[in-house]
Amino acid sequence: MVFSKRIVWCDEFDKKAKVDVKMLKEIADGKKISNEVMYGTSEGINVRGKMFIIGNHTLNFDNDGGSANRFRQLQFDSHFGNYEKDDYEALHFVGDKHLAEKLKTKYALDLINILIDYGHRYCNEGKLIDMPEEFKEITADTVKSNNHFQDWFDENIVVDWKYRLTKKDMMEATHGLEFKELCDSLRAMGYKYDSNKQKMVDGKRTKGLWIGIKLVE
Repeated sequence: MVFSKRIVWCDEFDKKAKVDVKMLKEIADGKKISNEVMYGTSEGINVRGKMFIIGNHTLNFDNDGGSANRFRQLQFDSHFGNYEKDDYEALHFVGDKHLAEKLKTKYALDLINILIDYGHRYCNEGKLIDMPEEFKEITADTVKSNNHFQDWFDENIVVDWKYRLTKKDMMEATHGLEFKELCDSLRAMGYKYDSNKQKMVDGKRTKGLWIGIKLVE
């Protein structure tokens, strides 16, 4: 339940499960989402918090361009176990069997204090701190691995700004991909759709052209 929550915590998604990108966007943008109550009735919930997803597997989602703009990945490679001492080079650390209890007692307010400190810093500087380069690279790698449309595009599209591709041909080639998703993906790649442009196809004028691309013959 995300009602009135400032932090939404999701834990251990299934390795093969695909994230609902539409829901992800609505939560990331702080929009109102619909929640079924019972017997066909629903309520609208205003999203007030930010979502964190914790897991051991890379997220699986349909990258339509818009989802990539909302996605940030922080990857931690440390291992905690029955080691004799901490090894910072190998990232092996002595595990604390009592950590869960300490987070409830001794360190109960530490996360809140960190958030308050950085919130104060944001108010003073007017900007978020820059994400470390290693996390930027990991984020880019995950976005690229989920960009199934990019893979299809590279195999089936020829690029040259003299080319024009009709909306009808593109929709048929992408096997029914929703037009909005198609627009988001291509615009994220820098291509423009002109709804007023026309082209003669089999003696008929067809309206709506993508500029600078054509299908592989």
